[in-house]
Amino acid sequence: MNMFKYKLPFKLRLLLIALSLSNVFPLPNAKAQQTQETKPAPALDYQPVKLGSDAQKNAELATVIVHDGTLSRIIPALASVMADDARTLHLKPAGSGKVMSINLILGARVAKGDILLEYRDNALRVANVQVTQAQAALEAAIAAQDEAEAAYQRARQLAGGAISRGEVSRRYALLQEAKSTVAMRQADITNTSNRIKEFNTATEQGDHLQTSSLIAPVDGLVLAVNTSMDGDLTAGQDVATIVDLSSVWVVSEVPPMDAAFITMGAHQYSFLAGRPETRIDSVVETIDGVVNPATGLIRIRSHIPNKHYALRPGMMLEARITSTTKISGVIVPSEAVQQINGNDVVFIPIDADSFQPRAVKIGLESDGQTIILSGLKDGESVVTRGSFTLKSVMLLADTAGGD
Repeated sequence: MNMFKYKLPFKLRLLLIALSLSNVFPLPNAKAQQTQETKPAPALDYQPVKLGSDAQKNAELATVIVHDGTLSRIIPALASVMADDARTLHLKPAGSGKVMSINLILGARVAKGDILLEYRDNALRVANVQVTQAQAALEAAIAAQDEAEAAYQRARQLAGGAISRGEVSRRYALLQEAKSTVAMRQADITNTSNRIKEFNTATEQGDHLQTSSLIAPVDGLVLAVNTSMDGDLTAGQDVATIVDLSSVWVVSEVPPMDAAFITMGAHQYSFLAGRPETRIDSVVETIDGVVNPATGLIRIRSHIPNKHYALRPGMMLEARITSTTKISGVIVPSEAVQQINGNDVVFIPIDADSFQPRAVKIGLESDGQTIILSGLKDGESVVTRGSFTLKSVMLLADTAGGD
């Protein structure tokens, strides 16, 4: 029987056609493809970079031995300087009168004990007169008491004879009345003396006539002046504001999501914008419990010393606050890491003139330091300063090779 006369089924004919085509277009090996997908990416094969000693000297090339460690994420923030309200003093006169002299200049520094203002104090004059009157009245009362005491003693000696017992009792009553008068006059002296003390405090000094002087109780800065020469003063008037700037508050504002990773006592440092050499270290002392509705941020406060008054209220600062987020790995200076074709690379010294580029995986960069998760080991040496020069030489060599 002729086999070609037999009509094959349609599905079998399709299978035979597929098998014949497979010889022309072979199918990929499924097992090999699966292995290729699961295999990790191979390490980048960089050629060593050559750099002579003279070039190294010009680039100021430096190396460092790296070590394992832990870095905390640093949260950057804008901050402003605020005066400490507990060190802000409002000068208020105890009396009233006319300003005779004034030594207050807005923004000027004053020293403790400086006389800032003198005024003719009408209340002090009245108080001095009252003291004089009270002293005179006390002296008169004492004299009357002495006289009553003498009269009473004579009556006791003559009692039952020339003087009746009723007269003795009357003179005794006069003596007690004189003693009461002396006690009242002494109380008047105490009251008027206390009134005089109101004009002699840490911020005010009055003389024995009618001149009072307002003095600086601390070293500070004049923030406000609310009077003028020959101006009228009233008791309790806010004449001037002096602030002690030997320490100030630095108020930072951070988003709520960052504030959640900041705790009381966290390390912070602040510096003038663009001037990191002005760094001042401190710790977080207060964290607001509510969001500032005007900015949507949370205020973080830190108390810092300001011995030379370099910081003034209202100045803007840059702040860096340590968070609770921490990552462990190999710590390297951030300047050691270079970006090459989208990869993070460090340079490992091979010998005096050769440096091996090595790809690394970065975990965290914080405050000039970087955590390396893979690619480096504890104790290895890497190039820090001068790594950019090595990168430039490497890219230049690749370009020349491509040409």
